[in-house]
Amino acid sequence: MSFPTSSTPGHAFISYVREDAEHVDRLQELLEAAGVAVWRDTENLWPGQDWRIEIRRAITTGSLAFIACFSENSQAREQSYQNEELLLAVEQLRRRAPGKQWLFPVRFAECELPAFDLGAGRTLDDLQRSDLFGDRRDVTTTRLITAVVRLLDSSPSTGNSQKAYADDPAGFMKTTLLDPKKRIQLDDFVTTKVQATLQALGDQERFPVNTALPQSNVERVRYVASRAEKYFETVEPLISILTIGCRWGGPEHYPLWTRLLSSVANRPLELGGDSSLVELQRFPVIPALYAGALAAVSRGDFGALKAIAVDPLVRRYPDKPPVPLVSAAHPYRIFPDAGEAEAAGLLAHEASPVLSSLRVLLGYRRSPTYAPVSNYLFEKLQPRFVDDVPDEDDFADLFDLTELYLGLLAMDDLLFMRERGGYRDGAWYGRTTWRHPSSNRWGGPEDILKTEALSAGEGWAPLRAGLFGGSSARAAKALETFAQELIQVTSDRW
Repeated sequence: MSFPTSSTPGHAFISYVREDAEHVDRLQELLEAAGVAVWRDTENLWPGQDWRIEIRRAITTGSLAFIACFSENSQAREQSYQNEELLLAVEQLRRRAPGKQWLFPVRFAECELPAFDLGAGRTLDDLQRSDLFGDRRDVTTTRLITAVVRLLDSSPSTGNSQKAYADDPAGFMKTTLLDPKKRIQLDDFVTTKVQATLQALGDQERFPVNTALPQSNVERVRYVASRAEKYFETVEPLISILTIGCRWGGPEHYPLWTRLLSSVANRPLELGGDSSLVELQRFPVIPALYAGALAAVSRGDFGALKAIAVDPLVRRYPDKPPVPLVSAAHPYRIFPDAGEAEAAGLLAHEASPVLSSLRVLLGYRRSPTYAPVSNYLFEKLQPRFVDDVPDEDDFADLFDLTELYLGLLAMDDLLFMRERGGYRDGAWYGRTTWRHPSSNRWGGPEDILKTEALSAGEGWAPLRAGLFGGSSARAAKALETFAQELIQVTSDRW
């Protein structure tokens, strides 16, 4: 492992007494895992160097965070080299602009902080300290490291990760995903994007639900369709994160994707207003779910698929248990009026929303108008996969397969709950219902999947990832029931 030299800028200097070396080892490991360079006297001083000069240089030149560690061991020492380091740190702190974070007091045990005069009547006790012991040790450690990462990210010497994302979002995501040392930077970035998106989605001036819709059916359909489009635009940063994250990330990132979708699906909703607009508030999680699912299926990462489709639990009703996202995000529940659903889909195919609306109202029922939400998402998400799946027919097959997995998981949840006297909306059937007519259903994607599952048995990749509860019997039952219903739905549409 490499460490910064005394002249390396952008490091965190850790000050401590030797008896606390084990605690400092753990703190250093976590900081470096987050991409923070660490300066410690035990590893950054070479034989023959004047330690006083080198430590002064390390503190005064390029130290963007000074972490002062205390315990009963430091409290018992009347003399220590740490005191000299603290005197240098206090000198530096006094030269810095008021309110700027730099010195971070840390305690490894219950103890008093030394009464160093920081100027203006302040002491170390006046700074927010981090207690890395007790029940909240892990939480406090995470907050400390996040604070240091943010401080270093804002420094001109280390570069700004947010700017890097703005300049090259795909590059930034891939770099942080593939570098274990940037785990906390990635988490902090995703959290920031989620919070900004939730705030935008909750803006009642932009997304009012307590408003009168146009009386004209055509204008009403156009209004709802345009609102759906605006929701899609708002959630696009999260779509980008999931598209790249589920394509390039690993198992260590699964909880991050689960938390992202849980936050969007469980955000507070306005319940008073037009029913169409109230239900439409649930729409933003659907394109995010599809984007992540497409990326996961394209890679064959069924652990990621489970993390985004099954593991996020949605509180639909306060008096009932939460529901897996794949069951809660039923596309057609979002659009209670069939005309509105048709308009949302046709918007992706027609240049004129007026013409789209008229076709719906006049009862235009040819095949492309079926599965309107799926058609809409197909058109909107395809450009995001053009590098990995450039051929439109190949992407159409990937889209069908992804919807098939989502439908199967929803069917599995329905059957599982039905055995226990519960209720679910059940599976949904997307573009495959008009791409593969009932007369040619044999050999469709669901049959290929059934053959694959039966052949692999318990070794089927989705089962190994924990889908269908890891049960081949559950998977077989879901596949059989889904295939039977799919034949009926396809027959009705043709």
